[in-house]
Amino acid sequence: MDQHYIKDLKKAYRILRKEKNEYKKGDEKRIELHKKMKDIKQKIHKASGGNMDPQKQILIDKIIEFKTANRMSITDMNKFSISELDFHYMKITGQVNTKDEYNKIKGIVVESDPEPISELPESESHSPIETAIRRIKRKDAF
Repeated sequence: MDQHYIKDLKKAYRILRKEKNEYKKGDEKRIELHKKMKDIKQKIHKASGGNMDPQKQILIDKIIEFKTANRMSITDMNKFSISELDFHYMKITGQVNTKDEYNKIKGIVVESDPEPISELPESESHSPIETAIRRIKRKDAF
């Protein structure tokens, strides 16, 4: 589609949104503007070629269904990858608690990070300021 057409639709959407926010919730004019905004949003989606991966759409639908049933807040999930959406669904349904558990279930091998370097002893410290800070921390610990 023509990029100018999409830009015009987006501009109209922004104008309607600003106008809608001037009315109180439940006002008939606000409801009418919201319906117009919804129609414009669908036109923008169609014009920009908003065909999404079917597997991703299925995951998003499952998450939305679960969240609405449990009265959880729903955010825009189109920006996330399929694996992130799958992890999120498994986490909110209680199947996993951490990313490591998810990786074990899916059979994903993640290279472990090297062990962190421990603090250097006082004699190998690079500056006297660091040494003094360590001394003060040790003194406060007792």
